[in-house]
Amino acid sequence: MEIDAHNLQDRSPGNRSAIESEVVKFGYRWWLTQQYGCHCWLAQQCGAGIRGPRLDEPAVAHFINLSFKDQRCVGKMPRTRAAYSYIELTVVLLICSILGAAAIPRYSSALLRLRADAAAKRIAADITYLQRQALYRSASQSIVFTPNGGSGTPNSYSMPTVQYVDFAAAGKVINLAQQPFNATIVSASFSGSNTLSFDRYGMPSAGGTVVIAAGGYQKTVQVDSSTGDVTIP
Repeated sequence: MEIDAHNLQDRSPGNRSAIESEVVKFGYRWWLTQQYGCHCWLAQQCGAGIRGPRLDEPAVAHFINLSFKDQRCVGKMPRTRAAYSYIELTVVLLICSILGAAAIPRYSSALLRLRADAAAKRIAADITYLQRQALYRSASQSIVFTPNGGSGTPNSYSMPTVQYVDFAAAGKVINLAQQPFNATIVSASFSGSNTLSFDRYGMPSAGGTVVIAAGGYQKTVQVDSSTGDVTIP
């Protein structure tokens, strides 16, 4: 049969069955059931949608929209899925794992380099402070280094006669093997000695170097033998 505006208004059971058979041919009845989870009879909504003599494909689509607004179908409509599937989560986790595997070694290397640099700068600052204390007090001042493997407290140094800048007692031991440095003193040599002294005029007893290591990274603190200036190449 040909569906048009006239026979859609016929609500008899026989005509309804015939119309439903024609709608099934279009495939819209299955589509409507799958999308909206209801069996609203499109002919019941035809009055507001038919303006031509024939119910063509756009008209059926218009009826589907009308059925979507039907209050009897709203409660049966499926909700939109707002979650992620297991496949999507697996892909995201896989990407994060790959990025993490590439970033962690770089982070570890940067951390070791930072620790070696921080320990070297700490030693350089303390040697400069020691020199200024010798000038300020007009008295000889010394700093004693204990390299890795040395007696006493390895990987440390102290200034026996200088009260440290944090108001600790004189002779405080600075242990570079502890946080935040976690570094080692590979060597400390000032003309064969591990002690550096400044006289009352701020002149060094000898020039020399202190080598600091953290992991595979090393930093060298150099003391000029003439002026006592401290540099980190």
